[in-house]
Amino acid sequence: MILKAYIKELPEGNENAYKVRIPFLEDNTNKEMIFRALLCSPPGEYYGYKEGDCVYVEFEDDKLNVPVILGKLYVKPEDEVSTYHVVNDLNVTGNVTLPPNTKIGDYSAIDFFKLYQGGVTNNSSGGMGDYILIDTWQGPKYPLSV
Repeated sequence: MILKAYIKELPEGNENAYKVRIPFLEDNTNKEMIFRALLCSPPGEYYGYKEGDCVYVEFEDDKLNVPVILGKLYVKPEDEVSTYHVVNDLNVTGNVTLPPNTKIGDYSAIDFFKLYQGGVTNNSSGGMGDYILIDTWQGPKYPLSV
């Protein structure tokens, strides 16, 4: 059975466990039913859930005390979650289109596009930290494709 729940507490650090309130399981004693719920997501994917967000939960092995968050219920466009991915390796065999806010380490997609387009100059003989972005460069046209 899939039920609606509300996020009551966000996970700490790198944990994946939220505290959620599941109104369907409450009786008329006004006691909130709060459970620790794991988020079902691919490794390295992080969501910007906030306290009070409405989420869908399912139950592991049909045990009502082991909820798993399946996703968020989007009521309004402003409820959209900011999601980001952390990957250790990225292998692109064709083309890739990156949104303007893409970051790889401390470098933005614009920094990489400038490097690709020759919009940088080498300040010495080291790594990326030795490159200087040329101020007169006019910038890419979006979406950014390399």
